[in-house]
Amino acid sequence: MQRILVILLSVALWSIPMTVPAGENDAQEIEEVVVTATRLQTPKDEVASSITVITEDQIKQSEAIMVHQVLRTVPGLDVVQNGGPGQPTSVFIRGAKSEHTLVLIDGVEANDPFNPGRTFDFSGLTVDNVARIEVLRGPQSTLYGSDAMAGVINIITRRGEGEPRVSLFAEGGSFSTLGAGAEVAAGTGWGDYSLAVSHRVTDGFSAASEADGNREDDGYRNTTLSGRTGIILGDDVDLDLVLRAWDSEADADDFDDLGNFGDDPNAVLETRAVTLRAQTTFLTGGGFWEGIVGLSYALTDKDYSNDPDPINPVLSPFSSEGRTLKADWQNNLRLSDSHILTLGLETERDWGEFQSQFDDGSFASSDMADESLSSTGVYLQDRLTVDRSLFATLGVRWDDYSQAGSEVTYRVAPAYRFGDS
Repeated sequence: MQRILVILLSVALWSIPMTVPAGENDAQEIEEVVVTATRLQTPKDEVASSITVITEDQIKQSEAIMVHQVLRTVPGLDVVQNGGPGQPTSVFIRGAKSEHTLVLIDGVEANDPFNPGRTFDFSGLTVDNVARIEVLRGPQSTLYGSDAMAGVINIITRRGEGEPRVSLFAEGGSFSTLGAGAEVAAGTGWGDYSLAVSHRVTDGFSAASEADGNREDDGYRNTTLSGRTGIILGDDVDLDLVLRAWDSEADADDFDDLGNFGDDPNAVLETRAVTLRAQTTFLTGGGFWEGIVGLSYALTDKDYSNDPDPINPVLSPFSSEGRTLKADWQNNLRLSDSHILTLGLETERDWGEFQSQFDDGSFASSDMADESLSSTGVYLQDRLTVDRSLFATLGVRWDDYSQAGSEVTYRVAPAYRFGDS
């Protein structure tokens, strides 16, 4: 099968490259830093957890459109998609269930709280405006709660830098695939900003077997908006605002009244998702105390429609909406250059609504559900460095769930580096 996406056109309207004079420092290897493993900027080789970083350059070189296409290259991670473009897509880390993987988008928990497994559907998440992806494998519940029993996937949006830059792109390929988008970004004396928008559409292909007579293409469209701005409020205070939203629509196959899976000309799943976060960071005591206060909101809205037709004469639409509102406060106390103590508090509330309808012309029924739950978590992490060779992270967390009660988890993660090797 031909690969979707053949790049036809890529145009930059205005781009001012930033150059650095060549020097001896160019030969020095830049130390890679990660943030997901400890919630602190930490050199990758000082982290005991297994972590993979996908850089912006690697994303561009892959020519991928969707994030799940990039994740297929990560060791210990499996991506499962139920069909072609826009069909439900799940990620499994080290064989664990997909609901045990926490997905963060710029620090916002994006897992759908009303999904039966509280999973995240990667089918609509594009790589637009994505600067890096950090995939952390292994249990991370002491920092992130029960959703991170298998690991964490952290998608980080690009920051603007340098003079204002505007770029456009257009692309096309097999299956009548077309796409276009624009981006504007800059870094100034008061802060930085980046904003990207894209729209893609494809006729797609059927997930049902052609051997059974299925010929209908399952089309897909996706519109994505991503923005980030950082505002410097003072010498030691700044404010970050991030937003990502996408609206997608996918044709779907379905089961007929005899239980056979195949083409369904009227089955359509529309998904609307939003992640939003406001965060302020401040330093006091000459950098001794770093405080991070954030407020996040996430929305996942799904509508499935399937009007009666000869293949499926039963009306069976449903809709679901999951919302998460979370406030968090993280405190990093730098006791010394080799000793950092982190104390955090999180409180979260989830809402979910679901409605379904069944109508075969002679009998109609409707089910509705409206549920909510809340949780509060407190975590403590102690990070130690001894002689630039031994690195130890010790953590403990207490969670209280409105339906499941309270629980304590802990973790000890040491790493030792043998010289330069």
